[in-house]
Amino acid sequence: MKSSLLTVATIIFCLTAVYSQTQPPQSTATATPSGSPEVKTVDSGIATTVSTSASNVKPAGGKPVLPPEKANPVKLPRFAKPPVIDGKIDDEVWKNAVVLKDFYQIEPGDNIAPSKPTEVMLGYDERFLYVAFHCYDEPDRVRANIPKRDDIFNDDYVGILFDTFNDQRKAYEFDLNPLGIQADGTGNTGGNEDFSLDVVFH
Repeated sequence: MKSSLLTVATIIFCLTAVYSQTQPPQSTATATPSGSPEVKTVDSGIATTVSTSASNVKPAGGKPVLPPEKANPVKLPRFAKPPVIDGKIDDEVWKNAVVLKDFYQIEPGDNIAPSKPTEVMLGYDERFLYVAFHCYDEPDRVRANIPKRDDIFNDDYVGILFDTFNDQRKAYEFDLNPLGIQADGTGNTGGNEDFSLDVVFH
């Protein structure tokens, strides 16, 4: 399997991404543990998303209806030691992470089974929340360019949203394409996004 280190971000959080033939795009993120995260991946025009809140499937005129494994709160394990942020998820500590999978595909489609599987692993320690994405795809179908910052949304990318006020109205967003180009900003329930926010990445 071929893999390449894409990027490492520090300060408040860390993000990395790796692509390989049988287990392609992965990325790792850490951020201060507050609010509810929503994670998303976009692969060659296919958007997959999952939220830790029960808001993904909404029948006409009714409340959200989710299977039990998605309706129940996610309980994150506390890591005894932090994982190495190197674009890989082979540390022993990741075996203790909670795993989210069976995402819904929302584009194209409307909450259908995804064309490609995605797994998200989460855990925390006294300082950080750790999130690892494992996105499956054929290497020759991975779409990645070197655009300007915040202009990665024509590529494949992974991202996470933090609802730090826990009001399901506004979130901080952090995204990376396969080559480590960053996008960061805020979004709200009206669909408005503002990418003028620039967090320091390394």
